[in-house]
Amino acid sequence: DAQVFLAIAYDHMADALQESEDYALAVSFSNKAIKIWETLASEQDYANKRLLARSYFTLGKSLNEIEDYIEACKQYRKSIQLQEALHRNGELHDQRGLAISYHNLAWSMRKCKQYAESIDFFQKAIFLFEQLEYEEKQDNRRLLDFSYFWLAETLHNVNKSSEAIVYFEKAI
Repeated sequence: DAQVFLAIAYDHMADALQESEDYALAVSFSNKAIKIWETLASEQDYANKRLLARSYFTLGKSLNEIEDYIEACKQYRKSIQLQEALHRNGELHDQRGLAISYHNLAWSMRKCKQYAESIDFFQKAIFLFEQLEYEEKQDNRRLLDFSYFWLAETLHNVNKSSEAIVYFEKAI
């Protein structure tokens, strides 16, 4: 279908623009992709919902880079909501992608000084990353360490130093 092809092209353009650090233009292309995916993603349509979740995530990343953390949080939440629904229905098995989404939402929430929710989402990310740590991807360990570190930093920000120390030690 031509609309699917166009939405995929917009998504890939947003990815390429992120790599070249043109985040404002990446936002524009992500929004174009989302507009198409939202019209195509019906209740029973696993593939288009998965791609819509990916587009929300990509938009969140670009918004983070231009320091629009409130809007980034909204986009990550939309992505996570779709991913969790697909996971509950047995249609999504990408725990790594969900863990990264939790981590990025937690980081954005931390930037908005929403520390309690940030802590919750870092903990969700850590739970999934710990399950993935022993898989073949070396990168999973690095992402887990980042989540430990930022959870520790956030705990430290809310004067929970003893808890922070535990996670700093895990990150080291």
